[in-house]
Amino acid sequence: MTPTLPHADHPRVLAANAAFDAALAVCDCAADPAVPLARSWSALAHAAQVRPDGSGTPYCAHPLSVATRVAGWWPAAPASVIAAALLHDTLEDQPDALVALAAQRGVQVDSAAAALAAVYGPAVLELVQALTNPPWTGAPEGKNAAYRDHVVHTVVDDGLAGVVKLADFYDNALALHAVTDPVKRAKLSAKYRPVVAALADALGSLGPAHGLAEGRDARVTELRAALADWPG
Repeated sequence: MTPTLPHADHPRVLAANAAFDAALAVCDCAADPAVPLARSWSALAHAAQVRPDGSGTPYCAHPLSVATRVAGWWPAAPASVIAAALLHDTLEDQPDALVALAAQRGVQVDSAAAALAAVYGPAVLELVQALTNPPWTGAPEGKNAAYRDHVVHTVVDDGLAGVVKLADFYDNALALHAVTDPVKRAKLSAKYRPVVAALADALGSLGPAHGLAEGRDARVTELRAALADWPG
């Protein structure tokens, strides 16, 4: 870990980095230079963000945790998948930061998508785009259902992005007990609960080539246990 990265000494970021290092050590793509670069970009791009847990946790702990789950679930994951896990929220949350980070490498582009494509290649860009929540312009009462459909579709139908999307969902939804604000927790619960149920039902349809196929029974068990202990 580069000590000059934002929040490098925060206890939760230190723990997230240590867990990622341990998972990456047995990953086939551990030596690929795209992985440490994506780790650095993730920390820099999300430097001003915090997690919605009420504890001021730096946001960069989240993509590290997502990438750790991906590496643990799928040690043979390509470097593009691990890089996309680290960068999965940057296109949606920090597009200007991506352009600026590319410029620091001498890559002059006019969009965040072009920055990812130029520095990491089209495979990472396509994965991050698939992982980005589509904008919702319909009636407010339909937003949670649209989110559920997006998550389930990505997990089930995309063998690469699906692993990252499920890891992202785990780190958001299954950590809901840590959200201290009861109003925010109730809002997030209404968003995530139907997705947990839909994913538990849908994972059984995965083909043998899907990155989640080998561990899907464990994932289903975890999801159903989460539903049984779901916060109000």
